[in-house]
Amino acid sequence: MNADLKQEALSFVDNVIFGQDRGVAELLTAPYTFANSRIAKIYGLGTASPAAGQPDPFVRVNLDPTQRAGLLTQAGFLSSNAEGQVPQIIIRGVHIARDVLCAPLPAPPT
Repeated sequence: MNADLKQEALSFVDNVIFGQDRGVAELLTAPYTFANSRIAKIYGLGTASPAAGQPDPFVRVNLDPTQRAGLLTQAGFLSSNAEGQVPQIIIRGVHIARDVLCAPLPAPPT
């Protein structure tokens, strides 16, 4: 599944930047992603699995815009900032502040 989640993000970014010549706003707000049959199931989309030995291509799928918007709501990003099935909202926020917004954060209170 890790390779599929990585490919989802790579396909999405490649399409937004090189396929559509769009920028950061689209990366952060797009209500779609690229998914194969395994990733589509994560988002609750009904897609048929390919026959054994057949490719499982990543295709553009529309997501519920009230639930998903851009790279930071993709399953790969969310799961990389979680422990098992427990979301780590603080860690996710720290990651966004430091690595996306380049904002320094003070040390946590003691």
